[in-house]
Amino acid sequence: MKETVRAEAEVVHGDGLCIRDPGGDDRVIVATSDADHSPPADPDALDQMLAPVADALLVTAALRTGETVLDLGCGCGATAFAAGRAVGPDGSVIGVDVTPQMLDVARTRLASSGLSNVTFVEADAQTHAFVDVYDVTISRFGTMF
Repeated sequence: MKETVRAEAEVVHGDGLCIRDPGGDDRVIVATSDADHSPPADPDALDQMLAPVADALLVTAALRTGETVLDLGCGCGATAFAAGRAVGPDGSVIGVDVTPQMLDVARTRLASSGLSNVTFVEADAQTHAFVDVYDVTISRFGTMF
């Protein structure tokens, strides 16, 4: 039996809350160009896995009825929809993402959501010329880019 020796896990982003690289020769390295903007194979499973993060984000944001919300890196729309429900029909949410395939999923979900206060924009948040003023900006993981 071959013994596997692993080095101590390395913190990737500098604090104990971030993802840890387990090290080892058997890990998969994904090129940044392949990982940055790829759509999930199963958006529902991804949303379920990330639900605790989205829930914590929305609790911290403490959205109120009537607010205007910008969701950066909205992906397939889960946090934008939750924000849309939180701000109610007098509020609005703009979801921004750079990946058209994710926005296709978000727009399909929007059609059956019953929400009329959520819209999606395909744009790179780093370079997009935002002209509106927002009460709150949220981002589940879009800020990593």
